[in-house]
Amino acid sequence: LEAHRQLNKTETERIKRERTIARDPIIQKKLEIFKRLQDKQKDESTTSSS
Repeated sequence: LEAHRQLNKTETERIKRERTIARDPIIQKKLEIFKRLQDKQKDESTTSSS
């Protein structure tokens, strides 16, 4: 039961953090750029391997 409560606590913390991030336009922009970079890397790795 205690472990479950701890899990719930971390889950709530994560949701809170994500909500804060979602509200922050600067972080949103950074996330967008980061995602784009990841996509680019994925594309490059798939093209170089084939």
